[in-house]
Amino acid sequence: MKREDIVRLSFAKECFAIVIRHSIREIITDARQSLYQLLTSEGKEMARDFGTNLPTNKPIRLYHSHVERCKETAECIQESYKGQVLSLTCHDLLTGFYVFDPEPILGDVNKCGNFQFIANWFKGLYSETQIMNPYTARQKMLDAFKHNYNENYLDIYVTHDWNIALLSSLYYDVMKHEYPWPGFMNGILLTRHNKQFLFSCESNQNVVI
Repeated sequence: MKREDIVRLSFAKECFAIVIRHSIREIITDARQSLYQLLTSEGKEMARDFGTNLPTNKPIRLYHSHVERCKETAECIQESYKGQVLSLTCHDLLTGFYVFDPEPILGDVNKCGNFQFIANWFKGLYSETQIMNPYTARQKMLDAFKHNYNENYLDIYVTHDWNIALLSSLYYDVMKHEYPWPGFMNGILLTRHNKQFLFSCESNQNVVI
């Protein structure tokens, strides 16, 4: 879901969380060196603009991966948000917690690209000694979001494109590459309605989780 739609739909009282990719970062030329790129000045401005436009009817809780650009994104949102920010916290499940042996995985990403990596992962082409089963990893993230649910707050999770793509597999056929790769600050909306948790990566489509 595009960031503009996320902001617009986050005003709904049923919305309890948004999960977004970090803002614009420096260029990555080697996936094996992908932990160190920071936000550009344009990225910081985009994150501040996002924070400025969020609804202020609830206090927000900000969570980010341990990678610095995610923390920077969360801090820029905190800086510009017009309402109350209750907390800003690192969350382990917002990074690549599912990768156990990074070198072969990231080396393969360099060769085949992100779309094919995600497809290969869901096809079971990697050993589970290298990377967690994608369905298990996806459920761990969803369970964490639901466990953290509080109707009085809006939770904002700042994560990475792989995590967004992983979650998006609830809706898209990722094995056929039939989905938009998550752009900077694009992501997912989580709502609760009639005691059901709902997931949305398109503005007019919901999936029960």
